[in-house]
Amino acid sequence: SFILESPAQIALIVNILMTLISGFGFVAACVTLINFAGPIVEVYFAKIIVDYAEIVKIQRENALTPRRVEASNITSSQVIN
Repeated sequence: SFILESPAQIALIVNILMTLISGFGFVAACVTLINFAGPIVEVYFAKIIVDYAEIVKIQRENALTPRRVEASNITSSQVIN
């Protein structure tokens, strides 16, 4: 059987309870912060993914498009000073 014998035991129990309550408060604060910052981070990463997809699309189009090769205006018999 558990019997409270001294004010020190009561103080210890109250201290443990307050620590648990503050721990839950910390967890609740973290959850609130995650719920607030989560959508901001999601939008940021969604923008990164969309930008990356756009870059990949442009690179694929550039790879499929034949490049125009321009002839040089200088012939092999000309001397460059």
